[in-house]
Amino acid sequence: MSGLVRSWVFGLVVVATLLASPVAGSAQLAGNLSGPVWGYVLDAVDGVLLPLRGIPGSSTLGAPIELEFKLSRASMLDATHVVAMTANGDSLIVNLGVSPPEITAIPDLPGGASLIAIGVGGTSAIFSMTGLNGLWTVTGLPAKPHADFISLSNGPVLRAAVRSDGQMIVYSIADEGGESLYNWTASSSSSRFITSAASVSGIALLGENAFVADSGGNEVFGIWDVSGAATRHFIAGPDDGIANPVGLAVTSANRIHVSSASSATVMTFDFAGRSLGSHNCTCSVAGISLIRDSVFRLTDGVDRPIFLFDAGSDEGRIFFVPAIERPQ
Repeated sequence: MSGLVRSWVFGLVVVATLLASPVAGSAQLAGNLSGPVWGYVLDAVDGVLLPLRGIPGSSTLGAPIELEFKLSRASMLDATHVVAMTANGDSLIVNLGVSPPEITAIPDLPGGASLIAIGVGGTSAIFSMTGLNGLWTVTGLPAKPHADFISLSNGPVLRAAVRSDGQMIVYSIADEGGESLYNWTASSSSSRFITSAASVSGIALLGENAFVADSGGNEVFGIWDVSGAATRHFIAGPDDGIANPVGLAVTSANRIHVSSASSATVMTFDFAGRSLGSHNCTCSVAGISLIRDSVFRLTDGVDRPIFLFDAGSDEGRIFFVPAIERPQ
């Protein structure tokens, strides 16, 4: 057999193998033609999800994901699953790991959420509805979402966090001169007061401990053993560089990442309050929200550069994705 014929036969075998494989044919082959996708961001203006193509640190925004509805909110559960709310108020789970995307409605969950908070690990979430004295917990994410309503008699919720199993919630409500933090557990089906803050801008729950960013007090503090002794511990304040904290995220590596708007920085601490790094951002820091794994979004909008914080390395880093160009 000549070399030309052997090459032709080998090419047919390779193509046939790719077409026979559902993974290679629908995902890997498409990815090779358009570049790998490592995350997604919401374009709130057009109500669409945009893929982040390339690798963290060298990325561009791809064409919008084709869905049959517009989105008003979207929060990442993991690299491919999104909790989304449509412009009509429907609450959905969107699986972007398959083509076309798989859509799962969250049963019994009413629309119109004013707040969506995802538990660490992406297996639980809570929804707060405007004017409603209560919260909806959703467990079994992403494959089998189950919603339950928790009635709260002490007022509408401003900020909240849920534990990964959905069995514990820490939330804040407006109080005279500031805010009060409460803890709810499924085992007791009741809430109890924990502590006070000036203006809560972020809450995270990991295991039995809670972490709070207080923008009014320029402080970050922890609450150890939330459902037990609920002991408050100072973590960082103005002398540590905390200046109008607008977001807080906790990772399973026992790291606390705090984004400060006034100083345009992201600071990392361990649970004892020891500073592990500070990163300046040439941007308008709006918060800190998960994109995937240990990569967090710091800015709003997609018509200006999107700045992200990668907490995966020992030192951490901030990078950006170029803005989209909208038709004039």
